Amino acid sequence: MSREDPRTIFTSDDLSIAEFVTEWLGKQGVDVELVRHFKESDGVGLSTLSDSQSTSHVEVHVKDIEDVEAVKKLIVENQESILQEAQKRDETVPETIAVVCEHCEETAVYPGSMQGTVQECPYCGEYLDVPGGEDEFDWSVIDETISEDELAENTPDEESDAWG
Repeated sequence: MSREDPRTIFTSDDLSIAEFVTEWLGKQGVDVELVRHFKESDGVGLSTLSDSQSTSHVEVHVKDIEDVEAVKKLIVENQESILQEAQKRDETVPETIAVVCEHCEETAVYPGSMQGTVQECPYCGEYLDVPGGEDEFDWSVIDETISEDELAENTPDEESDAWG
């Protein structure tokens, strides 16, 4: 796919902006997808006819082509509120996040835009949870729950309860 895809309603060189637009449209009930283009996937540098002006970019596509014009209109009508929401979100995102790997105990630093994601430790390759983000889960709740083994021990057999 390219910038010529008729389902494209938004294009940006900044992934976080494109992700925000995708999330905003999803909240409006619009079915969209995020499509990343890298220089290599667009053919840049693979032939002598490649356009050296091509860059990596991100596109937001409407899944139903019949919705394209209505979604473009929705974006234009709400442009100010979208910008305001994006600015509020950017104010809460830290510039960097330091994470200590539980496996090798080294400290890895990630951009704030990666909060709430899972990344590989650059030192040992183990998976790391980068804290933060909208979907930050409170894992302390897990400590208070009953394990599956304890639950099985405390659950009466179905046969013994059958006749009361």
